[in-house]
Amino acid sequence: MNDMTKVLYITASVVPYRTRFFNLLAKECDLSVIFETGLVGYRNSIWRYSVPLKFRHHFLNHKFINKILAPLEIIFWVTRKWDVRIVGCINSKIEILAILYMRLLHIPFYLNLDGETFFEGNSLKAKIKRFIAKGAKKYLVAGRKAAENLKNAIGKADIQVYNFSSLSEAELSEHYSYSHLSSGGGKDKYALVVGAYFPYKGLDIALKAAKELPNIHFKFIGTNKRSDMLEAKRKELNAKNVEIIPFLQPEELYKCYQECSFFVLPSLQECWGLVVNEAASFGTPIISTWGSGAAVEFLSDDYPQFLAKPGDAQSLKESILAYCALSEEAKRTYSKYLSEKSRGYSIEESVTRHLVSFKKRLFEYDKCRQDQHSRCSH
Repeated sequence: MNDMTKVLYITASVVPYRTRFFNLLAKECDLSVIFETGLVGYRNSIWRYSVPLKFRHHFLNHKFINKILAPLEIIFWVTRKWDVRIVGCINSKIEILAILYMRLLHIPFYLNLDGETFFEGNSLKAKIKRFIAKGAKKYLVAGRKAAENLKNAIGKADIQVYNFSSLSEAELSEHYSYSHLSSGGGKDKYALVVGAYFPYKGLDIALKAAKELPNIHFKFIGTNKRSDMLEAKRKELNAKNVEIIPFLQPEELYKCYQECSFFVLPSLQECWGLVVNEAASFGTPIISTWGSGAAVEFLSDDYPQFLAKPGDAQSLKESILAYCALSEEAKRTYSKYLSEKSRGYSIEESVTRHLVSFKKRLFEYDKCRQDQHSRCSH
């Protein structure tokens, strides 16, 4: 990849795993990243900027006046000269504007989808999403399952699949060496639930399922500032087997992945769910729903019995019981499967897949220019 390749990437806000990806990508191309905002209400700035930004970047609306001017500013950025333009989200007003503007003026762009699988149905929302998703030169899609879903939704498309992750290859190797089973995880420990307390995370559903499984101790971790709300729900249900821990440092959370009996992700509708990568990297058994793109990617082919119906506490309970009913040998096989599968999902692999797509695009661009030059010469 030559260092003159000019890439514009539009995304929502600064998060450490994206920063790590951009830092690596910027080593291979001339990268500029446009952030819609520098602020994320439920995340503190220490976490957000824990990884230095080692690439050119610009914030659209970190000041009030920019909120007014942001639509004009994003048009300015996309109309500048770039070899590759990437829009990172189809659920943002600013990025939707960028998509529609580029489509109107026939400006080529890529569309990134982090495991988006929610295009189905005849609802107005689904129809709008399908409309917005059309028209990209190429699609960078997290996971094979999401790519299949996109193709079914919008028809023929040039799709580059990449394996989304927040973990580096070095971290995956380290986690592999401290696997779930070798670290004492499993029997008679506890069920681990990780996630902030927001409706789409489905923690209320997991709480209801936990209430029906009094012999299993549940730890809900990472509920953050809304922990009091979840605690009120716990008391309302009288779920005495549930423990709520607002926050743990990464190294403490990783220890939980190693020692818990299994991990539960009750997402209602979540594009990916990086906690699946984290849990799988330790070989931690996963029970999730069809509402997580990562869980569908990891489990749907070989372990669909551990994917519950989103929003259905009874279905989640049954999936948990299905895992508990496995023999110890079957549990070890499942753990090994997850551990091995996770090793193909790294930040480096994601960067490589993006670079492959850029090279193909530039090859096509150069060939087109050569053809035009040849026609002019004759």
